[in-house]
Amino acid sequence: MSLGEALQPAIEIARDGFLVDQIFFGQIQGNVDFFDDITSTRALYLDPDGTPRDVGTTFPNPDMARTYEHGGSTVSWPTYVTSVVYWGDVMENWQSEFLQRRLTRESRAVSSPAWSPDGRVS
Repeated sequence: MSLGEALQPAIEIARDGFLVDQIFFGQIQGNVDFFDDITSTRALYLDPDGTPRDVGTTFPNPDMARTYEHGGSTVSWPTYVTSVVYWGDVMENWQSEFLQRRLTRESRAVSSPAWSPDGRVS
């Protein structure tokens, strides 16, 4: 199976979106203060009023779909992982916006939710 074939289901979900459920809403709600600090993250995860997308709405991620489509059509698995995922535009944006932020002890606690084995955030 090629990388493009393996990524096809993820491309479709990212392009078409999925229904926001209470778990996803809660994960975003727990990180609103952090997400609000990063322009691209705010635009993706938060409504214009600064709240998470409503439960029952569709959550697409067209940038992720394009990244997967590009990676699946142009590179091999190892190259994709090291260049597209970890060192592409996503990493550059993360470095420029996130690494410059000085995290205090309090903001680290807010920005680092406790993950449970079933994927829920507390």
